[in-house]
Amino acid sequence: MPKHNSELNEARADPGFQGKCFHRMEQRERAGFLGYEAVSQNGTSLEEQKERKGERKMNYAQMTAPCGLDCFNCPLYLAGENLELRSVISKKMNIPSDGAFCKGCRNENGTIPILNMTGPCGVYQCVQQKNIDFCSDCTDFPCDHLHPYADKAGGVPHNTKVFNLCLIKKMGLEAWAQNKAKSVKNTYFKGKWKI
Repeated sequence: MPKHNSELNEARADPGFQGKCFHRMEQRERAGFLGYEAVSQNGTSLEEQKERKGERKMNYAQMTAPCGLDCFNCPLYLAGENLELRSVISKKMNIPSDGAFCKGCRNENGTIPILNMTGPCGVYQCVQQKNIDFCSDCTDFPCDHLHPYADKAGGVPHNTKVFNLCLIKKMGLEAWAQNKAKSVKNTYFKGKWKI
């Protein structure tokens, strides 16, 4: 096993790793460093600015995992274009900077190299076999592929999957992605539990 695998597992075992990355992203975002969510002084998002210039618009269908995770808000995805964030991830996980990012679940065909996956996750395989886009399109939804786990719940947002999928179904993908996905992740990592 390469040396960085054990260090990667150790970093992944840190329950607050993704939460800390997300918090750092949020701080930098306020300062205008992040790509798709950052807002310029005139109040337009960088996504709107890119669209006006004829650059590509975010493909939310491609950048939302079949399980409902919002890859487009993930620190590992954002590190693809944000070299400062990539450097933070590289140092935290003790891996080379050129491998400290992810292209998103669908772009990686369900096998995320930075997570040392050797094959696609069960959800990705299932939606491919059933020829559906999201788990919520399935007659078996929700199933055990989406089971919540306490393990690493403080550091990775996997327990938001079913909630996100329900919101996508209710609001539509674009509306969820633009208006709700980020607040779901923010509430998950920073919100106070209430009944």
